[in-house]
Amino acid sequence: MYAFAATLVLSATQVFAAGDTDNAIHAAATKYFSTKSDYRQGDVIRRSDLTGIIKLLDETGVPAKRFAALEDYIPADSSEIQRLNAGKKGKQFLRNLAGTPGGFAGVEDLASRPGGARDLRQLANSPGGDVMITYMTTTSGGRKMMQMTPKGKKTSKQEPRIYTESQLVQAMMQLSRIDAAPAAK
Repeated sequence: MYAFAATLVLSATQVFAAGDTDNAIHAAATKYFSTKSDYRQGDVIRRSDLTGIIKLLDETGVPAKRFAALEDYIPADSSEIQRLNAGKKGKQFLRNLAGTPGGFAGVEDLASRPGGARDLRQLANSPGGDVMITYMTTTSGGRKMMQMTPKGKKTSKQEPRIYTESQLVQAMMQLSRIDAAPAAK
């Protein structure tokens, strides 16, 4: 048992010494999310999750402060999507949308429209409410319906958005590779 643990520590040290931050990022995210109760792969993440992963990376010696810039791409904790994510029915509603292309973006879009937050809460509390978001984000009829509704306030959302652990890990790896690329001559 102790030999296995020592091998893991040595392996991790060799990965970091070699500059392979991709493995370190993946390991830190996996470790962080494994400690969260009621978390499932594909759930909407919070900005505080990024902070937790950065803290784990800092502990391993991987320079991670640069990843804080990704915070603006994650929905704010005060956003409607995060309010939904905090409640049992809302979390299930979002989980039902996890595999829907543009599902989480559709939730944010609807939330930004007049009365949208109220409409989302109604959808989250209704059987099949997620089907309506799927319809609005994946069909031409649904997109036309959204075009007919009043537009929401201009939001300061950065594009593309980061909603899930896998999207966050990919963005962190991409940022790490950009930082590691040699400067153009």
